[in-house]
Amino acid sequence: MVEAQPAESGAYIFDASWKQERERLGHLEAVWDPETIPHLESVGVGEGWHCAEIGAGTGSIAEWLSRQVGATGHVVTTDIETKCSVPKVPGPMDPAMTSR
Repeated sequence: MVEAQPAESGAYIFDASWKQERERLGHLEAVWDPETIPHLESVGVGEGWHCAEIGAGTGSIAEWLSRQVGATGHVVTTDIETKCSVPKVPGPMDPAMTSR
């Protein structure tokens, strides 16, 4: 369970340095990825595409995109804090994906 983040006067409530940030982002991923992927499929994302994901969070959509664009495509991700944007399975990052 996600523990409440202490509120400090003027502090950004979704501070990326929060110790449970990855878990919070994982919950967002679980809710929104099943909605996002069909939209991307309907656009026709495929081999050779060049894609950018702004606000990548955990990188789950970027990982999905990189599988779709294959070796001839490219996916660039960005977020305020990229420490949570890492592949969930051990191993090298997909060559089609770059995180900034």
